[in-house]
Amino acid sequence: MQVVYTLVFHLFSSKFVSENNQVERGKQAHYCYDDEALKKVISSFPGNASYNIQRFKGLGEMMPLQLWETTMNPDTRILKQLVVEDAAETNMVFSSLMGARVSQ
Repeated sequence: MQVVYTLVFHLFSSKFVSENNQVERGKQAHYCYDDEALKKVISSFPGNASYNIQRFKGLGEMMPLQLWETTMNPDTRILKQLVVEDAAETNMVFSSLMGARVSQ
């Protein structure tokens, strides 16, 4: 049995935008892991508020500061433990999905 840790990154970022369509100074970005969390954040904004939502498809789409705030900062990041029961089978499946050169 092997144990692997993976970082969990946020799927969405939303910022409240003021009436003149400028992000208000001092307003913090809200990072959400899923659609449910995003809906909860949006419902907390005033009814007539406009806001920007950014959908992250991967870590490469984040600016360095966003990556630090959401994924790399040891004080705020979320690590999930993955337990690999059969390392040989896992390696075979990974190689068939990703190609042999990736798994080396």
